[in-house]
Amino acid sequence: MAGTDKPWLLRPSTRWTHSRAVVETDGILEVVNKDGEEYGVERLEDVIAANATVALPELAGKIFAAVRAFGRQFDDQTVLIVRRL
Repeated sequence: MAGTDKPWLLRPSTRWTHSRAVVETDGILEVVNKDGEEYGVERLEDVIAANATVALPELAGKIFAAVRAFGRQFDDQTVLIVRRL
């Protein structure tokens, strides 16, 4: 991936914010609430932006808490967060 500062091993949908990369499984994005709405990318990005300065383990906890509060889990959920130094 010439001309980019993103590591090649991360998928194109990786969210880069404040020198952090967040990669999630579809089990995060596809949680459904009582109205049938999926959690989705926008809600995930809102949680990431609202917690831009917290430690990486705390950010992961905030993501899982927000997803649990939103709806019911039907699939495995994994979040990988790395910081670029």
